Amino acid sequence: MKKINILVLLLIFTLILSITGIVNAAPAMPGVGKGPPNLEKVTFVHHAKDFPAGNPHGTPPGQDGNKPGGGNKDSEKLWYKYSGLHWGSTPTWYLNDGSADYYNAINSSFLTWLSVSSTFDIGYSGTTPSSPNDEVWDAALGRYTPDKKNVVGLLDLGNNDAIAVTYMWYNTFTKELVDVDTTLNSNSAYQWWQISLGSSDDPDTAAWPYIKDANPPYDVDVQNIMTHEAGHWLILNDLYNKPANTQTMYGISAQFELKKRSLEGGDEAGILAIYPTNP
Repeated sequence: MKKINILVLLLIFTLILSITGIVNAAPAMPGVGKGPPNLEKVTFVHHAKDFPAGNPHGTPPGQDGNKPGGGNKDSEKLWYKYSGLHWGSTPTWYLNDGSADYYNAINSSFLTWLSVSSTFDIGYSGTTPSSPNDEVWDAALGRYTPDKKNVVGLLDLGNNDAIAVTYMWYNTFTKELVDVDTTLNSNSAYQWWQISLGSSDDPDTAAWPYIKDANPPYDVDVQNIMTHEAGHWLILNDLYNKPANTQTMYGISAQFELKKRSLEGGDEAGILAIYPTNP
């Protein structure tokens, strides 16, 4: 009797193991267990060479070469850095409604880069009430996701830690960009200008007009800063190597600076390496 019970138990146990093995070995249904594309966000912060009065921080990261990219001995990477990301299709950009007065300077910033390579384009889609870095609630995913509208605009970042910030969302599997936005910091610590070179407002010929008070704002030119930010849209990274401080993609800007409006040799080499011009 005991022998029969033992045999029954062994048969039941063997049956259970065989069923479990079949279940475990069964191939997964297509798409089952696979979530939505994994998106990550990269933030590029544009620093002031001399922080505005009242900023509690010291020297901006990278000023002394401590930020990644500082001290790079590779001569090619010294003059430009490619992020490794890419656009899946020709992107377009929107201008925030409240920043419409700055269209000419911002559009010129993009055109400065596009004039170097004929194999890439960024179209203008008009104004939008959306702000840079807007996100939308995705009920299916249960989290906020980028609104997939590439926006440029002036917005108070709530502090004076940065002249401007560019945000880039990308698919971690394909490295494809899905959303890029740029905020020009409208915090009261900064005064934004659209200067015509050679005019009375040109800092090369006369002092810039600014509010003369106990803590005057940090004067910055829209096209100067936005040309640098547009370089991020074309997937170039910041430079912090001191020998590269003449390049447009150098991540620190001085007050009254205009030199980033035009591109230097490293900037052009970088954009042509990513988007070669057809012969």
